[in-house]
Amino acid sequence: MVRAGLALMLLCHVFLVGCVSSNFMPVGGKTYPPRPDEYIIDVFVSVDAPVIIQQSLTNAKPTSIAPKDAQVIGRIDTSGAPAASYASMVEDAKKKARQLGGDAIVIGQWGTHLTGMDGYGNAYHAKNVSMTVLRFRP
Repeated sequence: MVRAGLALMLLCHVFLVGCVSSNFMPVGGKTYPPRPDEYIIDVFVSVDAPVIIQQSLTNAKPTSIAPKDAQVIGRIDTSGAPAASYASMVEDAKKKARQLGGDAIVIGQWGTHLTGMDGYGNAYHAKNVSMTVLRFRP
C-alpha cells in the first residue's frame, strides 16, 4: 500500500513538474572552468517577455542592466513538457551555464514547438526557451 502511494506521488510530481531538457554549447574560441553547484547564476529577461515568464522567475533582472563588458560564452536551448514551469526550465539552464563557466543567462526567445502528431490529427507541443550565457566575473 505504501509503495502504491509513493508511486502515485512520484507520477503526480512528474506530471505537474513536467520533463525538462537542455542542449548547450560553448560560443567563441575560449573555454572556462565550470562554476561550483552553489554558484548563483543571474537571470536577465527582456521587458518584452510574456508576463507568465517574468512572474515565474524570482530575482530576474532586466536586460538593460546586464554588464556591458560581458562576454557571450555559450548558448542554451531548453525544452519542457506543456506542464513544465518556466522556472524549472530556467533552473535546468542555470546548471548548464555553470558547466560552461558562466555568470548569467539572458533569455532571448521563448515559445512552443510541435513535437508530434498522432493518427487522429492531434498535435502535441512543448515549451522552449533559448538563452545566451554571459561571463563577466573572473
